[in-house]
Amino acid sequence: MSSKWYALALVARASARLLVLDGALEGTALVSPPLHVSAPTFDVVGAMVASNMTDWSYATCPPSYVGTESLERKIVLISTLWAGCSVEKHAIAMHRLAASAMVLVTLTDDLSLSQPPVPGIAYHSFMPGDSREPLPIAVAQVTSMAARRLYVSLRTGAHTHARLTPSPNAFRAMWLSPWWTLFQVVLTMQSVVILELAVLRLFAYIVEEGRPRLTIPQVLLFLEGATNCIRIAYLAVDPYFSRGIYSDRTALWLLSNHLAIGSLSRALFLVYYTQAAASSGIVTLRVSRPFWAATLISFCCAVLALDIISSALVFHASASIASNVLAMFKLVLAMVIVPPFELVLCILAYRHVLARLRALPLTLLSKVKAAMGRTIFTSFCSVAFGSLLLFSLHSPVTLYVVVFAFRSSVNATSLMHVLVFRPLSVRVRIGPFGCVVTLIALGVRSFLSALLPVGSSIYRPAPLLTAGAGALDEPFSWLSLGISLRFAREHIAALEIDASHSADKVRSMLHSSGEFGAKVGVRSHVELYRDTRTLDGRYAVGEANVFVISAPDLPFVALIDALSAYSAELGLHADSTFFWIGAFSRRPIPLRARELAATTRIIHRVAHVALVLGCWHEPAPLRSLRCTYLLGCCRGVQVRLALTACEHARFASTLREQPAATREALLLATTTSALESDDEGTRALVLDMLTNDSAALPPHRLLLPEPMASEALEPAVAPHAASRLAPRPEPSELLAVVRARARVVLADAIDAALRGLPPCGGGGAIAQCV
Repeated sequence: MSSKWYALALVARASARLLVLDGALEGTALVSPPLHVSAPTFDVVGAMVASNMTDWSYATCPPSYVGTESLERKIVLISTLWAGCSVEKHAIAMHRLAASAMVLVTLTDDLSLSQPPVPGIAYHSFMPGDSREPLPIAVAQVTSMAARRLYVSLRTGAHTHARLTPSPNAFRAMWLSPWWTLFQVVLTMQSVVILELAVLRLFAYIVEEGRPRLTIPQVLLFLEGATNCIRIAYLAVDPYFSRGIYSDRTALWLLSNHLAIGSLSRALFLVYYTQAAASSGIVTLRVSRPFWAATLISFCCAVLALDIISSALVFHASASIASNVLAMFKLVLAMVIVPPFELVLCILAYRHVLARLRALPLTLLSKVKAAMGRTIFTSFCSVAFGSLLLFSLHSPVTLYVVVFAFRSSVNATSLMHVLVFRPLSVRVRIGPFGCVVTLIALGVRSFLSALLPVGSSIYRPAPLLTAGAGALDEPFSWLSLGISLRFAREHIAALEIDASHSADKVRSMLHSSGEFGAKVGVRSHVELYRDTRTLDGRYAVGEANVFVISAPDLPFVALIDALSAYSAELGLHADSTFFWIGAFSRRPIPLRARELAATTRIIHRVAHVALVLGCWHEPAPLRSLRCTYLLGCCRGVQVRLALTACEHARFASTLREQPAATREALLLATTTSALESDDEGTRALVLDMLTNDSAALPPHRLLLPEPMASEALEPAVAPHAASRLAPRPEPSELLAVVRARARVVLADAIDAALRGLPPCGGGGAIAQCV
C-alpha cells in the first residue's frame, strides 16, 4: 500500500491538488487553492476526518473542539462554519489540536451555470479582529460533487488518506487581471452618474418647494442616491471579496442592503405611476388608493428593516445553524422574493393602464408609462440574473458575466426612476459626469447617423409624407410639421381639457409646462416631440399634409372632433395624416411677416385645407382677420369644411333642404362678421401684408385667375417704391379685399360640400345629437 501512496503522492505534487490515496474514492483529485491565512507552501500527507459546526463549542472564539475523533496529524475537512467565527479562528483552533491541514468544504449540487464549480472565492475571508497573518497550518478550499461525496463518506465512518498541495486560485487570477479592474470601473461609473443625477434633481426639488418634504419625488430621489452611495462604496473598493479590504460582516451589509432600498424605491415609483393614472382620470387601481399604497410601502420598509436586522444578527446569533439561516434568508429575501413580487405588481398595473389608454392615449403620462415599461424590462433582467447570482459564485467566468449583467440591470432600473422626476420651475443643472455621458451619447448618435443608411431599423427619422414638396426656407423649416389626431387626443386626456378650453388656452398650457421650460431656446410643440411616438406606436409628428384654419377662441375639443369627422369623411389614414394646427405647429412668439408668408407657402405645399367652422351659421374663423386672410390665400387648394359630427349633420340637413339660402347665408358671414378676434399686433401685421402685397387689387379682379402662391407673396415692386407710386390703401379697402377673397374660396368649399351630400336624409344623425 505504501508504494501506491508514494506513486499517487508524486502525481499530487505534480498537479498541485488534494488527491485521495485510498478508499472508495481512490484517485479522486480535487482542486485545492489555499486561503490567505494558510502557510505559503505545504505538502501534507495523512488521514482525513470530516467535521462541522456541531463538533465545536463557540462559547469562545477560537472555538473549542467537542468532537470524539482525534484531529492530531489529520487533514480536517470542515463545512458549515459559524458565521460569527472566522476561518482564521477555526484554523488557529485546528493548529492547537495539532491538525496537519484544514480544508474548507463548500457543499454543492453542481448547479453552477455552464462549468464545474471552482473553489477559491473565500481567499480573502476574514472578520474584525483577525491578524490576517499566515498561520503554520495548511488552509485550503475545495468544492464539487466529488468533495461532497468525500465529505459524506468520511462522516459515515470511512477511513481515507490523502495528499494536499496548493493549487492555483482561478478567482484570484481573475481579480488581479485588468478585466476585473474594468468591471469595477464600469459599474462604479454607472452608479456615480446615477448618484449625480439623483442629487442634482433632489436639490432642484428642494429649491422649488422651499425645503425638504416627504413627497414621492424627493423621497425616491433620496433613496436612489443612498442606494448608489452603497453601490459605489462596495464596487469601487472591494466587490465580491476580491480585494480583501472589507470583512465578511461589512461585505454582507453592502451586498444586499442596496437591493432592499431599491425595492422600496420601486414601490414608490409604482405608487407614483398608478396615482398619475388615477389623477388623470384614466383608471384607478388599488395601489393608487391611500390604504393600499401605504400597505405596499410599509411592506417594503419592513423588508428593509428585516434586511438590516438579519445583517446584524448573522454575526451575533448563538453558535447554531440559525446564523447561516439568517444569512441565507437575507439574500433570498432581497434577491428572490421581493423583486419578483414587485415585478408582478408593476406588470399588472402597466397592462391595466395600457388597456384603458388604447382608445385615448395620454401624452403627459406617456413619459411615466415609458419609464414604467423600461423599469419592468430592467427589473425582469435583474430578477432573472439575481436568481442566478448565488450559483454564479461557483465560477470566475459566471461570476463576472452574471454579476455584471445583474448590476447593470439594477443600475438601469435606478436610472429609469431618476430620469422621470424633474421639477417644473427650477432648472436642473448638469454635473461633470452628466456632461461626459452627454458628449459620449452625442458622439455615438453622430457615428450611427453617419454609419447607418437612412431608413435602417436602428436609425429611422420620422417620415416626410408630402411627396414632391419643396423645402421651406431654413429659418422656418419647423413650420412644415404637423401632429396626428391621436397625439392631440392624448393631450385632451393629459391636460384634462374640456369644452371651456380654447385652442389659445391649450397653447398656453402646453408652453407653460415644465418640459418646454427645460429646453434651451423657444421651440414649438411639434419640434419638441418630433421623435415621439403615440402610445400605440405611431408617429406623433410628421410633415403636415392637412392645413387647419380655425379660430383661436374655438374650443379645442370641438376642433379635434371636427378634424376627426373630416378624416373619417375623406377616408384619411391615421398613420400618414398630420394636421398643421397653430397651437402645436407655431412657436410661442408673436406672429411675424416672414412667418405669415411662410405659412401661406405651406398651404400651397400641402394643398389640402380643413376649414373648421365651429357652428356653421356663425363660422368662428370668419371673425378672425388672420384666418380670413389665410382662407383667401387658398385659391387653387382643396378646401373642405370641417364640423363636428352633430354639427355636420345639422348643416347637411339644412343644405339639402335649402341649398341656395344656406349657401348665401354662409357666404354672407364673410361680409357681416366683425374681424375683431385677433390681437392688435396680428391685425396690424395682416393689414401691412395686404398693403405691400402686389396682389391686393380691387375686389373685381378676384374673379380672374390669380398668380401662383410664390408669385403672389413676392411684391412686384419694393414696398418703398409702391408707397411712392400709389397712395396707401385705407384699412376698409384692405378688409374688403380680404373678405372678397375668402368669399370666393368659401363658395368653392360649400359647393364641394353640396356635391358630397348623401342622397338620403340625415334625420337619424340629428336625432342622435339631440
